[in-house]
Amino acid sequence: MSAGVTAGGRRAWGIVATLAVTETVSWGVLYYGFSVFLRPVSEALGWSRGSMSAAFSVALLLQGATAVLVGRWLDRHSPRLLMTVGSCLATVGVVLWSQVNTFAAFAVLWAAQGVVMATVLYEPAFIVVTKWFSAVDRRRALTAVTLVAGFASTIFLPLENALIERYGWRSALGYEGLTRFAEDAKAKTIVLAENFRSREEVVAHATKLIAHNDPERIPKNQRPTRGPGGVLAYVSFGSLSDECEAVAREVTEEEYRRLRGREEGWRGGGPGWGGRGRRRGRRRVRWIAGGGG
Repeated sequence: MSAGVTAGGRRAWGIVATLAVTETVSWGVLYYGFSVFLRPVSEALGWSRGSMSAAFSVALLLQGATAVLVGRWLDRHSPRLLMTVGSCLATVGVVLWSQVNTFAAFAVLWAAQGVVMATVLYEPAFIVVTKWFSAVDRRRALTAVTLVAGFASTIFLPLENALIERYGWRSALGYEGLTRFAEDAKAKTIVLAENFRSREEVVAHATKLIAHNDPERIPKNQRPTRGPGGVLAYVSFGSLSDECEAVAREVTEEEYRRLRGREEGWRGGGPGWGGRGRRRGRRRVRWIAGGGG
């Protein structure tokens, strides 16, 4: 750990700010959100609040049990992958929650969410802070995360109630609610305006093909930064596996040709190319052509 980090460097405090925001959202949706959705879900599906609360209690027990394993895993690995995957799974779980119709599915879903919560709530966040800060600044960093995340109920309780009143509990949890909210809020779609890789012919035909295959997709209408000169080839395949193999083979051959041309340049005595660089290029050509180390 570097001196800058132990002293609370910019990167370390940037991580604290990120954790503060993500923890606020995680607690607001997964923990406090359950209490908000408890009544409308119970009334809509005819389940008792006691049984639903019992399912949530099981989720909390599983969270506590899983937190031990998460802590051991984080002692040996970076937290980035675990927390990213956990956040994605938690999002999927919330969307699936909006589609449940049986109590059994609800109970199983929240049991899974309990395991996921161990990867996104305070436990992994505190381990991250402990790794990044020395004892001097650790207390301030932990206080900052918990202080900001403490506003989760203040932010999300009224927000979630408002979404339920306007869209209903299923839409408030699911994708439909997001799209309707975007329409009501007149949200703007932002797409990249320029394509830096393909030439004019490729971009034009790709745009037509995408519009034909998926008319509902947001049109990008990208402007190629490279001029004309692209080569188009129409090829059909009998299966998806054949198509994937053909694409991989074409990429490998193109890379081989490119590296072969570079190697010939080295042999021609190009400035600064030779010796170790030439041998490294040859090894890379062999690796690509042979498909192995």
